[in-house]
Amino acid sequence: MSKPEVCPLTLNAEQRSIVSLILMTLQNYIERPQDFVPLQLVVSGTGGTGKSYMIKCIQRLVRQVFGTNDAIQVITPTGNSAYLVQGSTAHSFLQMPTGAKSCQELTVPSGTVNQKIQER
Repeated sequence: MSKPEVCPLTLNAEQRSIVSLILMTLQNYIERPQDFVPLQLVVSGTGGTGKSYMIKCIQRLVRQVFGTNDAIQVITPTGNSAYLVQGSTAHSFLQMPTGAKSCQELTVPSGTVNQKIQER
């Protein structure tokens, strides 16, 4: 997966405050993992308001902080949204079956599939 071609300096004030909150939460996790409280955040808006662009900026910044593309995974519910943010669908990331196989009972991944998910 290539790095998104974005510039965090172009974010508007509201987007910058969201990105700052995320980066501060990440910094707190790195510095004090024992006190970490997960950040639960919903960012919504109509088409064209910059949600995908902001996500790409977050991807770029997190990858820069950790020096690796694997530092962040963006998981979305649909193929279209995954494409827009250079992410993966939830079922693809978790290697869940789709189509006719998805109606059968799901099993817990094992072996290399389970290891691959945990490494992400």
